[in-house]
Amino acid sequence: MNKTEVTYFIVFAIIILLCPFFPTRLLLLLDNIVVRVAAILLLLYFVGIGPTVGIFALMAFSLL
Repeated sequence: MNKTEVTYFIVFAIIILLCPFFPTRLLLLLDNIVVRVAAILLLLYFVGIGPTVGIFALMAFSLL
């Protein structure tokens, strides 16, 4: 893993661990078609960075 992958790994791990504590109103803002398309584009970007980052991004987005 290079330095950027470690940074993304830590950020997504924090999101995964804290996801159950996010308020419902914040999570309802993510239920929008524009946000879903942006999430898919971000996932494609993260997979380009590295496979581990892509998997953790997918897990973080799916928990949200």
